[in-house]
Amino acid sequence: MKRNLLFTAFLVVSLLLSYQAFSQTGDAFSYIEKYNQRLDSIKNYQAVFTVKSEIPLLNIPVTRGKMFFKWPAHYSISTYQFTVLPKQKLTPVIRFLRRANFKSIDRGIETVNSQPCKVVELHPYDTTTTVAQYTIWVDINTYMVRRIFVSEKDGSEFVYHYSYDDDADMLPSKLFYTFNYSLPHEQNVMLNPVALRVDVENSQVYEGKINIDFAYSNIRKK
Repeated sequence: MKRNLLFTAFLVVSLLLSYQAFSQTGDAFSYIEKYNQRLDSIKNYQAVFTVKSEIPLLNIPVTRGKMFFKWPAHYSISTYQFTVLPKQKLTPVIRFLRRANFKSIDRGIETVNSQPCKVVELHPYDTTTTVAQYTIWVDINTYMVRRIFVSEKDGSEFVYHYSYDDDADMLPSKLFYTFNYSLPHEQNVMLNPVALRVDVENSQVYEGKINIDFAYSNIRKK
């Protein structure tokens, strides 16, 4: 009888642990949803930003400007120079779409800048989109996004790295990203046609690095 009780207790514990492991790995998108929930707590903010580019064949000056955000997704951006990145490349954070739009795959836990992160791979169900895959590294303690990898169907790749001054922040102080894509590409990284050179259009691969620093003010949360 005692042996049976021990076996039953062991079986129950094993089933509970298995269920917990399945819940964690079977619901990777919940980390994205918790990130979205934290992000939705920010209603308004202002930011001053500085953009430094390292792009071969392009001579791009340091760009400075201001940004105003109003919930849920209204951005107003102004720069002191003509050269400017597309709005979606300047925004410090993005809100990912609904669970129903993606197939999510749990890729386990990886460390980014000494912080443990849940790695969530997303594949859009929409076959018409240019994006083939997202991979997002979400801090398991704060639910902040620390890295995003975007792969497009033509082989283009973008990697975004986020740095925060404080673990309580949802807005990164630095955004560093690299890009590598084949030409022609549907969306150029730079908007200024004067900055482009013939060499760029004749090359097969267009790559570079961009650093953006943000300084925030008038942050309002609900």
